[in-house]
Amino acid sequence: MEWFLFSRLLLGHLIGDFPLQTGTIYRLKIQSLRGTILHAGIVTFTMCLMGLPYWGYGWFWAAMIFVLISHTVEDWAKVNVYSRWAPLNGFWGFFLDQVIHVVTIFVIFLTPLGYLPVAEVPTLSNTGSWLVQLYLDNHAMVIITAYVFSLFAGTYFLSFFKASFYRAQEGAEDRSLENLNRRFGILERTLITTSFLYPDRCFYLILLAGLLRLPFPKLRVSVDYCLNLAFAGCIGVAMWMLLLAI
Repeated sequence: MEWFLFSRLLLGHLIGDFPLQTGTIYRLKIQSLRGTILHAGIVTFTMCLMGLPYWGYGWFWAAMIFVLISHTVEDWAKVNVYSRWAPLNGFWGFFLDQVIHVVTIFVIFLTPLGYLPVAEVPTLSNTGSWLVQLYLDNHAMVIITAYVFSLFAGTYFLSFFKASFYRAQEGAEDRSLENLNRRFGILERTLITTSFLYPDRCFYLILLAGLLRLPFPKLRVSVDYCLNLAFAGCIGVAMWMLLLAI
């Protein structure tokens, strides 16, 4: 399997499925099939952008059509099937949804596209644009992917996790407090993920993440910090190992 293309398509999927899935897009998605197709189209579009050097290959466009259809079907099933079956109406439904999306990307590499040598792919290296240089930098792609996953996917992941395993015990959380808590979570995960890029400052960054809530009594919930620490810590370890491997 070609790591270069897979890593770019995975990042494109994450960007389209999380940062670009705004509240409006999410509401449209759960209200109608058109909204689901719109969301799947945005995901496919970001993946197309991340596969720019492969635009000259017919198999790439066939793969993108497959992504559009499979993402639409899977998200439709999540809204209309998972939500009606208790075991999948929550965290496990979200988890299964993401696993299927990633497996879909893997399936793409069962086609000839997955065996295309890097040398045969038109290169953009002669372009002086810093965006192109960033795109071609495998280390930069790993770091950006880790941050998108930790900050944005983490918000959804932990929200579903709490709703499924903690909310029933703790009671409903005030909406304004919940939104503030999510913002703090993003900041905490940013610091924790960054700590793995600066091992000499790791302790201080994690400590700072833990102290952020102290001035806000209503946000001093240990489970929130622990969940953010565990999630961002796992992403940080994976990022660190990948950076050493490539």
